[in-house]
Amino acid sequence: MVWKDGLVSRLRSGVYGLLRRAKVKVVTGTGPFAMEKPAWLKSDTGQQVITAEHVVIATGSRAVPLPALPFGGPVVSSSEALSFEPEVRRVVSSDEGRQGHSAAQRAGC
Repeated sequence: MVWKDGLVSRLRSGVYGLLRRAKVKVVTGTGPFAMEKPAWLKSDTGQQVITAEHVVIATGSRAVPLPALPFGGPVVSSSEALSFEPEVRRVVSSDEGRQGHSAAQRAGC
């Protein structure tokens, strides 16, 4: 868990640094997004109106279990796989993305 948390923290800091240098305003919250302007965003500080010519939406990601292989026991999500403390000797990954690759590398595959 410490390894994964450190990696995520470094990547997040790097992205925020790039955005800050490019003078991008970062706003965190939730809300509907339509083609009309302005857009409404609900954040920790309340509801905000967002008006901009260009907007980047970073939605994040979450693991979704396969119907025949729900999470639990030997079947884990990518977040759990990146959190293994004892070394794992074998990994089967259905994730073709970066997290699956990182979990396999961490296991020495």
